[in-house]
Formats: sequence, structure tokens, C-alpha cells
Amino acid sequence: MSDPTAPLEAFIKKIFASLDASLSSISPPPASPEQYIAHFVPQLKQTSPVIVNGSPIAGKGPFQASWVKSPLTQHLLTSYDGHAMPPNGQLMVVNCSAKVRFDESGRNRMGETADLPQVVGAASTGPARPSWGDWFGVNLTFIVDLPLLKANDMGECIESLNWRCTYKPESSVVSISGHRSAPKSDNVYLKLLVKLYSFLARRTDASFNKVVLKSLFLSKINRPPVSVSRINRALKQKGAAEKTIVVVGTVTDDSRLLSFPKTTVAALRFTAGAKATILKNGGEAITLDQLALRAPKGQNTLLLRGPRNAREAVRHFGMGPHKNKAPRILSKGRKFERARGKRHSRGFKV
Repeated sequence: MSDPTAPLEAFIKKIFASLDASLSSISPPPASPEQYIAHFVPQLKQTSPVIVNGSPIAGKGPFQASWVKSPLTQHLLTSYDGHAMPPNGQLMVVNCSAKVRFDESGRNRMGETADLPQVVGAASTGPARPSWGDWFGVNLTFIVDLPLLKANDMGECIESLNWRCTYKPESSVVSISGHRSAPKSDNVYLKLLVKLYSFLARRTDASFNKVVLKSLFLSKINRPPVSVSRINRALKQKGAAEKTIVVVGTVTDDSRLLSFPKTTVAALRFTAGAKATILKNGGEAITLDQLALRAPKGQNTLLLRGPRNAREAVRHFGMGPHKNKAPRILSKGRKFERARGKRHSRGFKV
């Protein structure tokens, strides 16, 4: 009886080779970026669920589009095993252990980078680092359809795939986590800001740029708006009057505010009323790319954020009694959860 795991090693190496493919390594060279992107794990079925380091990705296309934005990789298979799934054994769960290292030059697979041209004769900011970093540990698990695999090992035969980092060397500058490494939005201006502050965070020693970059990745719920009244309170702090206010989010107006000081505010977005309030009092409303030209290290700035727990939905969060959470009821009327019969203050107590 033949061993069903016999063709697996060559198949796994083909998967790793497709993950490691660069534009220059494919022959003949792809005629378009779409052809290059389609080269990553072509054995995946179109609707196959994919998980990359704990983050679920819906299908083959979105996985390939996200993988092309990552640095170049080199995978090295160390061990593997496979187990047929009942009842008929046509599906097999394959578990692989491997090593991987990343290109740490600051470019993605398309060669895109936020680096600016190096000034000739400028002093070096630190020792040059190698292009390839140290080895990570990786676990790859996938479910393969054996009849389809035997018919064509480059056809769509993988039902699902899970790629997870199991070890990270301390010396590596590549960040592997389940947190966002890019915004979900397709807004062109937001993507350009990410490129700009990625460069500043990498090339300067200022933590300000790292904080702004991380804030640009956040969802809108985690980037709550900041009102001009909150900015007004912040400017009353000692030494804050001469600083530039920075908001990675939306600045909104507050009609209750009677006076507003002259100040410069940099934000991702301003409402019409907020911008009018700032300009009317002699201040400036600038964008974050204008701020990068004025203060590339965030010097003389005050970074503000809005209240994350001010949403009505947060009132209901919590589990169990004595958490002071608000109940989810239709109304506060006489007929709705008034605890009648439970205590004397609610009509009577049984």
C-alpha cells in the first residue's frame, strides 16, 4: 500500500517557493502586478479561509493582496506530518514546521518604500544592517484535497491554510503580531500619511512619530473625535499655550464655547464649524503632512485624543451583577423592568 504522505514534501516546498517569490525570480517575468500577486499559493481555492498569524483573511484574493505588501521571505522546511481525515480519507491535515527570515531593507515585495534619497556626505545615523534578518520559527497548517493534489499539484486543492509565527529573534526589526500594521481603509490620503510617518518613525529617534503612525492604523471607534472645547482645556495647561495641538482624528466644533485662544491645530480632518472657529480666532488648521514639514520629530507639540469610552454602547459593557452596567431595555417607562414586587420603593415587596 502506497504512503499517502509521499508527495507532501515536494508539494510543501512548492508552497514555500510561491510565498518566497520575488519579481525577479519568476520566469517569464509577470507582465503586470496582478500576475505577480496571483503567483502566491495558487493551490488555494477561491473561497478557502486563510489565517495569517491569528488574523483571518476571507479567501484567496484578499490573502494574495495582503501578502504582496509584506517584505520578501525565505522559508526553510524542517519537518512535516500528515493525517487523513475520516470518513473516506480524501482530505488530509498537513502540519509543517519551518524557519523563515525577512528582508529588513524597509521595502515590500513590489519594491515600494517610504525612504527618501540619502544626502551625500551626511553622517550615518547607525551601523548598516544586513538585508536578511535572523531566522523566525513558523508553523504552517493546511487541509488538502488528496485526489485533486494527485491530479495536479499546482491546481486549486487547498481547502484552508494557517500560517503562524512561533518564535521571533530579539535582534529582528520585523514586527510579527496580530495587531494592525496598516489601516483597513483604502483612503489614498491616509495611505500616503502612513508612508510618510513610517519613514519618519524608522529614520528618527522620536517616539512621537511612532505614536502617530500607530494611531493612523486604528479604526474610527478607536479614533474618537476631539472637540474644540477639549483643545481649549488642554491649552490651559502650563506651557501648552505656545505648542501645536496634534489630533490623529477629527476635530469637531462646540457651539457652547464662548472664546477660543489663537493656536495651531494639526489633524487628520476638521469639520467646517471647527475650522471656522480656529481660523476666526487667528489660529491655523493644518494637515498632518504639513506638520511633518514643520516638526519632523514632533518638537513643541501636544498630542491629544478623544474619549474612547464616551459611546452609548459602552454603558452596557460588562458581565455579572454589581458592574454598574446599563440594562438593555426598550424604555424607562412604568411598564419596563421597574422591579415591582421586589422592593418597597417600587410599589410593593412580596
